[in-house]
Amino acid sequence: MNSDHFLIQAAQKGDTMAFRTLVIEHSPQMYRAAWRVVRDDHIAEDIVQESLLKAHERLDTFAGASSIATWLHRIAVNTALDHLRKRKTRSEVALDEVPETGETPDADTSQDLSEQTAQAMRDLTELERSAFTLRHFEGYSLKEIGEQLDMNVNAVKQAVFRAVQKVRVHLKPLVTP
Repeated sequence: MNSDHFLIQAAQKGDTMAFRTLVIEHSPQMYRAAWRVVRDDHIAEDIVQESLLKAHERLDTFAGASSIATWLHRIAVNTALDHLRKRKTRSEVALDEVPETGETPDADTSQDLSEQTAQAMRDLTELERSAFTLRHFEGYSLKEIGEQLDMNVNAVKQAVFRAVQKVRVHLKPLVTP
């Protein structure tokens, strides 16, 4: 059994140091997951705090069907999605810091790529953006994404496919034949 298992058992019995250890170990991944959904440092930090409160309150419901990392990640993603749903418009989502996956030849091309990628991400629905981010930035399998978003694998495939198609449309002008 791994150390998380013992920490979870101790935390479920009220050991605050055990829960604190889990927080220290898993909060960076939770932050990255939240940031990829909301694209704002301060909001992502708030989401992690809210997610950790939820996790602490629901720790007794954790049965170990998945890893604690997956469970906490799912709470963070769901909390981030709830935050987005509460916003009045999608245009409030800040996507100006889009991670680049490779080097570009010059600053103008890099700027164009960043702007087009940000626009493409803004045009995705919340579901598409979450599925795309989890698949292509976080590297999760379709099954794991389905577990985190509470969807079946076919629905995840469709969401990722639609997202990829939309991103391709935005980035096509930058691709030289």
